[in-house]
Amino acid sequence: MPHAYPTALALLLVLATIGCGSDPGYEHTYTTRAIVLSLPGEKVTQEFIVHHEEIPDYVSINGSIGMNEMAMPIPVPDKSLLKGIAVGDKVELVFGERFEPQHKMGLISITKLSMDTELNLGETTMPTTHP
Repeated sequence: MPHAYPTALALLLVLATIGCGSDPGYEHTYTTRAIVLSLPGEKVTQEFIVHHEEIPDYVSINGSIGMNEMAMPIPVPDKSLLKGIAVGDKVELVFGERFEPQHKMGLISITKLSMDTELNLGETTMPTTHP
């Protein structure tokens, strides 16, 4: 079957290119709960900032394990993920991160939680607007 090889090769090339668009290829993904402090496009900041709970399985670039609860910005590659999300909302979010060939982090998904959900956070400081 001399014609089977070119057909198989073409099929492999098509399959290899599916999904090669904007997928950042995160090495690690993390799920955490948080309170939303800021959304892109606000007067205070242009970033999505959350105060998240401790992430015990977080792996840093130097290999240390764990991340304390803290406020941090998370890039949002797809702003439609934030539809229906407001400052002060309690959320569960999934973000991804990779370190090579260059550092890349981004929000993968977000789910609004009930406002009576208890989060394990220290003091949360909400951003304030400047006159």
